[in-house]
Amino acid sequence: MAWTNATLSPRKYLQATSSEITMTSGAAINSDPFDFDLSGNGYLWLGVKITTLGSDVATTLKLQTSYDGVTYTNALTLSSDLDPHLVGFKMFYVDLTSYTAPYMRMVFNDAGVTNPGATGKFIFYYISRILGTASDPYAS
Repeated sequence: MAWTNATLSPRKYLQATSSEITMTSGAAINSDPFDFDLSGNGYLWLGVKITTLGSDVATTLKLQTSYDGVTYTNALTLSSDLDPHLVGFKMFYVDLTSYTAPYMRMVFNDAGVTNPGATGKFIFYYISRILGTASDPYAS
């Protein structure tokens, strides 16, 4: 999966989304590493959009950091009860001002302990900052 830029109306966002991912029974799913624009003062919106129903279980979503891009450690739990059986956005406003690791990624079902179902699908999202309006997307 690779991050791509996207826009949500009516506001323009500096954001990236992954491609749609099929949930895997009992397995952790990692996003690609991402960077973020610190001009937003180190705050990000992170989360997922459930696009196809999964199972009714408590699935986790975590943020991990790495100094080498290979070895990741859990930094923050964004949700310990993410409901993959409810379609829609599950977004979290995160303060990253105290983190300095050059690599970050999100992990869906990090320990692989729950079974979110093999038919559900989701998309990772992050939004680094809001820019202007739809009619003037680059206004500060």
